[in-house]
Amino acid sequence: MNRLVVFFVVVAAIYFASKFLANKTAGENTGPYITIKKNQEIVLGQPKQYPTGLVTALKKYFKTQPNVEAAYLAQIFVESRKEPPHPIIGIAAQQGFEEIAPNAARIAHELGELTDFVPIQSDEVSTYMLNKTTPFYKKD
Repeated sequence: MNRLVVFFVVVAAIYFASKFLANKTAGENTGPYITIKKNQEIVLGQPKQYPTGLVTALKKYFKTQPNVEAAYLAQIFVESRKEPPHPIIGIAAQQGFEEIAPNAARIAHELGELTDFVPIQSDEVSTYMLNKTTPFYKKD
């Protein structure tokens, strides 16, 4: 597995985690959101076991979202969090990430997948996804 240790120089990046939906009702979009703090060490790579069910379900959902241009898959491990390495999905969207991510997280949660979601922007995680991975979903 290729590993990349990223040290955040940005003040914070917010990730939408599927676990925040565990006790929420449909339509709610409240936290807790996961924040990666400045200089917090994370490890990015590709999952040893490809999450086929998750990817298939997310592709189906993204096809219904006209603003989603592409989606990328990586695996993230944040040493300071008490969670195992798990998928992180980068979503390239023209707009509407705040509405798209919670619905995608709900799908991941229903599949029992701990999954983080991040918008594709100009940060280190996005750079990794754009340069080291191939999108699993691309708009037709």
